[in-house]
Amino acid sequence: MTPNHNTGQPDPNQRQRLLWAVALSAAVLIVFDGLSMMMFGRHVMSGVITPPMPKPAIEQVVAPVEESAGSGILVKLENPALQAEVALTGGRIEQVLLKRYAEKLGAEKGYQLFANDVAHAERIVSGWQGAGIEGPSANTPWQLEADVNGEGKPLVMVWRNGTGQSFQREIKPIADSYMMEITERVVNGAALPVTLTPFAQVERMGGSLPNEHSSWVNFLGPMGVVQGADGKMVTHQQGFDTLKKGQFIKQEGTGGWWGITSQYFMAAILPDAGVAGQSERELRHDVVAGKDRFTARVAWQPMVVQAGGSAALTYQVYMGPKQEAQLQRAGHELERAIEWGWFVMIAKPLYHVLVWLHAYLGNWGLAVIAITLLLKIVTFPLANKSYHAMARMKKLQPKIEKLKERLGDDQQAMAVEMMKIYREEKVNPLSGCWPMLIQIPIFFAMYKVVLVAFEFRHAPLALWVQDMSLPDPWFVLPVLMGVSMWAQFKLNPPPTDPTQAAVFAWMPAMMTVMFLWFPSGLVLYWLTNNVLSVAQQWWIMRADKAI
Repeated sequence: MTPNHNTGQPDPNQRQRLLWAVALSAAVLIVFDGLSMMMFGRHVMSGVITPPMPKPAIEQVVAPVEESAGSGILVKLENPALQAEVALTGGRIEQVLLKRYAEKLGAEKGYQLFANDVAHAERIVSGWQGAGIEGPSANTPWQLEADVNGEGKPLVMVWRNGTGQSFQREIKPIADSYMMEITERVVNGAALPVTLTPFAQVERMGGSLPNEHSSWVNFLGPMGVVQGADGKMVTHQQGFDTLKKGQFIKQEGTGGWWGITSQYFMAAILPDAGVAGQSERELRHDVVAGKDRFTARVAWQPMVVQAGGSAALTYQVYMGPKQEAQLQRAGHELERAIEWGWFVMIAKPLYHVLVWLHAYLGNWGLAVIAITLLLKIVTFPLANKSYHAMARMKKLQPKIEKLKERLGDDQQAMAVEMMKIYREEKVNPLSGCWPMLIQIPIFFAMYKVVLVAFEFRHAPLALWVQDMSLPDPWFVLPVLMGVSMWAQFKLNPPPTDPTQAAVFAWMPAMMTVMFLWFPSGLVLYWLTNNVLSVAQQWWIMRADKAI
């Protein structure tokens, strides 16, 4: 920062320019993501090892089988949370329906997690691979175990190859959760030992789902968490476009999870921790029948099955919402699928306070208003001091106007005289900037909370705002936010620099346009914050007789 050569003090105008440059740079970054939503349809913005969660009780329901084009026979498995259809062709988990969530606002309950359209088909495939041995794969014709399947029992399938090995797959929905437990077994009836490698993978055709694209603020796509040799859990992610360029990810480790995420939902393979979960993980891309296929693959350690012997492997899969409570309940570090961003130390506490407030208020909009009020109370002493300083500066405006008339365009002389006035009146010209600097990280943190928190999906505020994760359809909140910002600027002492004055004059209009495309929950926070700030600043300035 360049000092004023006549006083040796930093030029207050330069410091104000620097602060506004920081604020405007932050705004530009957010605008970038806002524009990405306008163009693409939606925002696309070493840890501690969590001990394994105890396995909950298992609930199994097998419904009658039915034919499906392309998948052969389908068998339904369900619990109170989800319904999955398992294709006997390949033993694949397909067409998962989440019973408690709707596809669209106002629609009946039932969210199709794995897309029905061929362009974005998604499924979970598993099998065994071995040198010179045919193992079950994506198109193996499995058969039901007639003496095993039935009401209250797991789905059990069998398949036998031509070289003496028989394979069994057992799938159990876990009670009242979005998880299934899968057990793979092999019996070697041949005269020689065989070596087989079990694998499981989440596949998606086409890449990003319609109206969902990753950005620097929110990653969507193939990712996972794995415990490395040093004992630390590490997150890995690779975008669809990057995978298409051949930049695959391959890691070895244990525990964690490996899958594909979208804005609010995900599907993942959950290997056990410890030696049993030691596996090789891959995020990769290939082309099948002329279509892009993206795969999150887990391959366990090869198993040597002696002649007449058997081997088995058990793991779980998660197919459900990216809601922190559900993810933590499932364990395996699944909560790392939520991207809290750079301000995680602020965003996560804000999220938990919002959840706590919602438990009492019953409305996420009221929770946003309440947390804004709490934040204003916490920052009240600093803001109070700053507003008192701004009130004193506003009372100095007549003296500053006389200086401008006397000195004209001599900015250097103007800075010297202004610093002299500030010293005489014991006013700090930068003290009014502290509230703005404090609000920037809080704003970014709230932006992340509204963007990634599952709870804001289809969460109504009132009247016309029925989904706080989407922009206000009538643009009422952004316009009110712009009016509140204009009122706040009117209370501030006007800048002496003409350029700064012009920026201030246009700032409310620019911010209004920018906020048109922001989630209404975030606009509500900023509007509430502005209204409370205007009220506090007006009261202080009136008490100090600055207005």
